[in-house]
Amino acid sequence: MVLAVRQSKTILVVEAQALGMIGVIRGLGTAGYRVIAASCHEDALGLQSNFASEAYVCPSYDSGDYLVWLNGILAEKKIDAIVPSEGFLLAIQDHFEAYTSLLPGNVDKATTFKCLSKSDVFHSFLSADDQSLVKHHIPKTIVVTAADEVPTEKDLARLGLPIWIKVDACHARGVDNFGTIIKADTQEDAARIIDELLPASEKILVQSHEVGVKATVNLCVHQGVLLARSECVATHENPHTGGLTALRHNWVQEAMFEDAMARIRHLEWDGVAMMEYKWDAVRQDFCFIEINSRFWAGLHVDLFTGINFPQIQLDAFFGFSPTPVLGAARYLTVRSTLPADFGYMMSKVRDRKVVLRTRLMTFFGFFGLFLNPFIKSDLLFPGDRKLYWLQVKKFLGELFR
Repeated sequence: MVLAVRQSKTILVVEAQALGMIGVIRGLGTAGYRVIAASCHEDALGLQSNFASEAYVCPSYDSGDYLVWLNGILAEKKIDAIVPSEGFLLAIQDHFEAYTSLLPGNVDKATTFKCLSKSDVFHSFLSADDQSLVKHHIPKTIVVTAADEVPTEKDLARLGLPIWIKVDACHARGVDNFGTIIKADTQEDAARIIDELLPASEKILVQSHEVGVKATVNLCVHQGVLLARSECVATHENPHTGGLTALRHNWVQEAMFEDAMARIRHLEWDGVAMMEYKWDAVRQDFCFIEINSRFWAGLHVDLFTGINFPQIQLDAFFGFSPTPVLGAARYLTVRSTLPADFGYMMSKVRDRKVVLRTRLMTFFGFFGLFLNPFIKSDLLFPGDRKLYWLQVKKFLGELFR
């Protein structure tokens, strides 16, 4: 019965070039939903997925033609739901109410865009009651607004070094559409960068550096009820000093999960979210970095371990009352091989601060991982393995060009 209803529902998945959205296409497709994939990139892998019933190359968000195309596809294909990305939400921001009924989740416009803004999220935490959990396990933070003066070097000194300066896409005027993150190695550099950014930024987030590896708590909340949960921690990041997760495994981290739930409740967010942390294994402690209130790049870990977040969210959206899945069926390591894990390897091999023996082990270890049968690859997904080989072909073409 549920499968038959799923097959009658048509879901638009945007930005099919993104690894997380490829996971969404696969998760919904395996569940029986009819998926329409869209991207402004002609070579987007998700457009060629076996789990996409139809695929379209759409105009870019800033072309002026995107909303015309969107409204046309919604009417022509009788779209029942849209799985959004940050870029999509920013593109429809001025017309948000026209699409609310198609967006899974149960939040208003103000909450949606608050959760897209690092500055607004941390301002909300800092404004909480002193006894609130959300005031703990966060970086030292200064939120600078357009009406403020540049923080003094004394104020910046309290953050330590290096200092991270972040401008959200929704608060940037003419800055890169996906926001700006800049590392400052001195207080003088930080003050100068903030001064340069302020004329084009409504808000700037200034934060301390936190040590550790990337760890995430992934959640699906529907009408206040937790329907799905997972936790992952990175083994490799690209670059190796901290960045995109290239190799990661699922685990259970109760304290981090409780912290993530406290933040979700405080923000009143309803939907899927990847809560990003830094995990310090030495101190056995964590620090919250940001909320990604959308599907995440590491979604394939969940799909491989039996937690189909896209299916669960859309089932709840259509009123199917899915059974909560609050634990993985198994523990697994998953690799984003090309270009992410290759980038991790190259960044470490090229880093003269890393001892030669470790650099050599990293180089040969990259190739050795191909022989490990217990490590999955994101793109080598059952029923859709051709995307892996298309990515290999594309990567080698760019490498040797």
